[in-house]
Amino acid sequence: MLNASGIFFFKFNDVGGANQVAALGYVMIHGIPFFLFPWDPTKGLTKPEHESCPLWVKLHNVPMVSFNKEGISRLASALGVPRQMDACTSSRCDKSWGRPGFAKVLIDVWVMGELKRELEIIIPSLSGGEDTTVKIRVEYLWEPIQCTHCLVFGHKIGTCAKAVMARKDIQKKPVVGADDCGWS
Repeated sequence: MLNASGIFFFKFNDVGGANQVAALGYVMIHGIPFFLFPWDPTKGLTKPEHESCPLWVKLHNVPMVSFNKEGISRLASALGVPRQMDACTSSRCDKSWGRPGFAKVLIDVWVMGELKRELEIIIPSLSGGEDTTVKIRVEYLWEPIQCTHCLVFGHKIGTCAKAVMARKDIQKKPVVGADDCGWS
């Protein structure tokens, strides 16, 4: 069931199943995280604000030297906290042959302004020559809405109550020592 505020309600067969799902904190459905919290009927319904969000990310143009579990984990760490690789990426890392055109990783991404679209890595030369700079393109399979004012996922700056209050406070502040023309 879904209410007008965009909150879904799930009914479980037993408390053990509900507790097991709530302990995870979220469930991925078609690559989109659904955050789960036990409902307390004595409190109102509010959507919690999230400072991070688990997202499936494709890392394109990963060099062969970095296409292993440690290398991909380090790349993913530039975006947030790596949680897991998809089966294909993990299989390619375990075997020394072949690689897809991208690495797919589930990352708990932090809200820090805009989502990163590119990573730049430097591969040191083993022969004493110049280092090589490689740009890794970052593709998000789904993107949550995010507020650049509050730095949380779940709402946009256009609907942010804190941003509206901050704008009102700025407009209300008088200029100290200003004359009629606004000069001080």
